[in-house]
Amino acid sequence: MAAPNVVLMPDNLDLELGDLRRKIRAIETQAPTAQPYGWQESVDAGHPMQLWLPISSGLKYSIAKLSLKMLPYRTNSSFAGGNTGGSSQNHVHAAAAHAHRIFQFASGTPMGATAHKFWTWVADQTQALLDVLTPSNVDLYSENTTPGNDGLNSVDHTHAVGGSSLGVSEGSTSTVTAIGVDGVDKTSALGGGPWGDTVDLDISSVLPTGDGIFHYVQLTTAGQGRVQAWLKLA
Repeated sequence: MAAPNVVLMPDNLDLELGDLRRKIRAIETQAPTAQPYGWQESVDAGHPMQLWLPISSGLKYSIAKLSLKMLPYRTNSSFAGGNTGGSSQNHVHAAAAHAHRIFQFASGTPMGATAHKFWTWVADQTQALLDVLTPSNVDLYSENTTPGNDGLNSVDHTHAVGGSSLGVSEGSTSTVTAIGVDGVDKTSALGGGPWGDTVDLDISSVLPTGDGIFHYVQLTTAGQGRVQAWLKLA
């Protein structure tokens, strides 16, 4: 007589092992989860933003996506108003060249006994008659003068400076014109720029393989502004 067919049902342990194997296969086949890192900084053309990253030895990121948000430059510093104070720099005023001619009484002639004339001779050669009396015996006294300037002068004065108050002040917004890695320009390799608001720019090809030290991504802007940056790595 043939033995009856026997179907062996897996116990609970077999069921749990099967579920575990399926979960492991799913984890091995799915894409890695990118971890975001964020920075924010005010910058200008002479002070780029640097995103510093410690990269473990032998690690090569397969996912490195850079996102940028361009915002107005911001400062919270204050400036107290007042005066600049101090005296001005010494300076001179040039004087025009001119001459004087004076007619006066002859020697030995009594002041009250002789009438006289008195002229001045000015630069435009015009004779101005200052006093006209009856001319008599006179001596001519002539002196030509050509002064250079009126000497050094200094005037104390101040310039008012506008006041300020505490609080946040905002300026201009810029764009990223260049991206570098560890001091090497990678702008062309990443499409040439410039970049304004940007989401998920792939920079994985320009990041180095890790060697256990810090590396940095540098963002250079056209001018003054503020940058919020996110870098997703996996």
